[in-house]
Formats: sequence, C-alpha cells, structure tokens
Amino acid sequence: MSHWMLMLRVGRAVRAPRRTPGFQLVRKRLRGEAKEAKSAADKAVMHKQDIQKIVDAAYETADSIVGARAWKTAEDASAMHDIIFWETLAKQLPDITIVDLLAILKEK
Repeated sequence: MSHWMLMLRVGRAVRAPRRTPGFQLVRKRLRGEAKEAKSAADKAVMHKQDIQKIVDAAYETADSIVGARAWKTAEDASAMHDIIFWETLAKQLPDITIVDLLAILKEK
C-alpha cells in the first residue's frame, strides 16, 4: 500500500490540504463565485421586470410621438415608430444587445 493510501486510511491526508494557502484561496474564490451567482440570479428576476417596464414605456412613448403627428403614409408612421422605440431602448439599456433583449422578453 502506498504512503498516500495509508494516510487516507488514517485520515491525515484529508485534513492536511485544508491548511495550505492555495486550498484556502481556491475555497475563498469558490465561495465568492457562489455568492455572486446567487446575487446575479436574484438580480436577474428583478432585472427582467425592469427591462419589461422600460420596453413598455418606450413603446408608449413611440406611440404618443407618432400619434401626435399626421403622416403621409402608414409606412412612414411605422418606420418612425420603430426608430423612436429602438432609440429609446438604446438610451435606456445601453449594455444589452438586441439579441439578449429579445431572449429576455421571450422568457415570459
């Protein structure tokens, strides 16, 4: 039987690595990452609700602006609505890509 196998049987090798600084750093980092993941998950639910509110407000803003003016064609009004909507979202949510935004909104 090898030296390590014997130490494992006795129980000494199980306790020894916990005292090393490297193990403590890894353990501390894993705890930090677990806390960050939990915090991110908590924020994601709230974040999704906030994003939905911003999207709704941007849509209402675009409706109000486009509806307040007479347009020559429905295509012009629709195009302006899209521009106002996406510009408002870009200003309010600068760190979110369109792909991410659509994925978040599809999760409903």
